[in-house]
Amino acid sequence: MDLELSPDQQELLAAVQRIAEAYAAAPAADTSYYLDGTPLFAELRESGFLQAATIPEYGALGGALILETTSALPYSVGVTGSALVLPMITGEEFEGPVALMKVGHQGPVRYLPYARTLLVVGDEEVTVYDVADIEARPSRSIFADSYGSVAPESLKNGRKLGNVSPDDVLKWWSVAVAVEIGGAGDAALNRTVDYVKIRRQFGRPIGSYQGLQHRLAECRVMLDATRMLARSAAVTGDAAAAFLAASYAQTAAARVAYETQQFHGAAGLTREIELHFFTYRLRSLQGELTTLGASSLHASRLIWPGPDQLDTVAR
Repeated sequence: MDLELSPDQQELLAAVQRIAEAYAAAPAADTSYYLDGTPLFAELRESGFLQAATIPEYGALGGALILETTSALPYSVGVTGSALVLPMITGEEFEGPVALMKVGHQGPVRYLPYARTLLVVGDEEVTVYDVADIEARPSRSIFADSYGSVAPESLKNGRKLGNVSPDDVLKWWSVAVAVEIGGAGDAALNRTVDYVKIRRQFGRPIGSYQGLQHRLAECRVMLDATRMLARSAAVTGDAAAAFLAASYAQTAAARVAYETQQFHGAAGLTREIELHFFTYRLRSLQGELTTLGASSLHASRLIWPGPDQLDTVAR
């Protein structure tokens, strides 16, 4: 498969990167756990970029490129649902940012505090809610994005999306998770490579030691593979490819978060540098949709269907 970007896709990526450039670094001396990226979300929406996935010249890969770019920023932009998931499952437009949640989920939901729409995925149906009509409460979080919880009893007045399959939502959500891990991992690794060039031990930069170079190179390989798997799944729209991409990306997230944190030493545990925006985001994305094992089980059932109970376990 040729995964080179077309000229149109290259222009789209360059345009989004130009807009995002103003958000490429955190404010000086900032010690926040997350930075509000809703102004960038508004700019992308008003410029029409969030509908790129619906344009044939760009396709789902166009939405993935936007998500790659924003996930590599220290700001929490919240384009996951608006740029990739919803455009690929329905032609209907919803007010964003859009938060995504599975039925029965008891923990915090990413982007919920400033989301305008909540999409809830069940086993049989998909329901959409106006966040203004439900009881949503902000949650304290260190994971680089805004999180909130919703009172289950307030989820009463949603609208069923009869033309939307839960499996399709899970497929594109899996692609989005892989894309975001690739973007956040790139940001963490690039900052780490810069850091090991200036951090010195035994009279020389630690980046000059071959053992560190090998470990950083392995992270680079894993992130390149994550990007290619995610882009391939976006281009093909294949469900097995989507779940495999998510499974591999979740494995890569653990390795990249560990190594980049290690090579920053104690500085990596502070909020005075930007690394925490990406390593903490990587940790949250490992459990964003489902567990690593469940993603692998989803893929295995699609590739090797058989009369067993793995479907139930995977959900």
